[in-house]
Amino acid sequence: MLPALDFSGIYAGYSFISGSTSSSFYTCIYKGSFDHSFLLHTHSNPTRKRFIMKIQHSFVLFLLILFASVCTAQVPTITSFAPTSGIIGSTVVLTGTNFNLTPLNNVVYFGATRATVLVASATQISVTVPFGATYQSITVLNTLTGRSCASSRPFITRFSPTLGGISTSDFLPKVDFTVGNGPRAVAVGDLDGDGNPDLVTANTSANTISIRRNIATTGILSSTSLSAKVDFATGTAPISIALGDFDGDGKLDIAVANSTGNTVSVFRNSASSGRITTASFATRVNLTTASQPN
Repeated sequence: MLPALDFSGIYAGYSFISGSTSSSFYTCIYKGSFDHSFLLHTHSNPTRKRFIMKIQHSFVLFLLILFASVCTAQVPTITSFAPTSGIIGSTVVLTGTNFNLTPLNNVVYFGATRATVLVASATQISVTVPFGATYQSITVLNTLTGRSCASSRPFITRFSPTLGGISTSDFLPKVDFTVGNGPRAVAVGDLDGDGNPDLVTANTSANTISIRRNIATTGILSSTSLSAKVDFATGTAPISIALGDFDGDGKLDIAVANSTGNTVSVFRNSASSGRITTASFATRVNLTTASQPN
């Protein structure tokens, strides 16, 4: 959405040209707006920018040059990453554009869990493959602009030593965990920012989602590895779940498709590190969809 130019209550029409480093506004203003400041209203930043100028003629055409960060935040991109596979703890270099120069201002996820950023420049980020990395696209959020991107293909997590095959002896007996009635979908992601992937289920018959926080000890999976479930009410017949940082704060939020409710329920993540309670997510926002979203 383009900004609006406000000359003391008179909104002016303009043409907009966007470049890689700046953006230009060409506008015509009339006598009624003379000798006043003007306001630039931007969509990405609700704070209005005030620019002071004096007009000496009854009809003026002028050129206003603004840095792109004022009106259009630059979206980061991931063009490649290397290596394309590796073990937990290995280093991966992401190549792209519009990364933040400060390492901590880049939030990088390998699917379910957040990676540690080692070095950052505008075009490259070096990260450590985190524990709990899943076979999903790598995502990068520039916290300064609130814009994010994802790689076109997933990172492949390898294990060492390589077995060369899978047998029944490679897995211990199953461990069962109770959730709500009629579990239909499962999503995995680090919801509390402690580095461990947590578990979310959509319970179709109960009209809820259940979250179980991961408190497992490395190398051990038992009935105590996940905390007691925390339930959140959804729309009618939740059938699928997606995790993603919808508001650009670096935390994974939850979206749930409600099949017979014809809605999507979105839960904003406000959890503290190492803690998930009924207060960890904001009241759900229901968005109307087409019939039977899945």
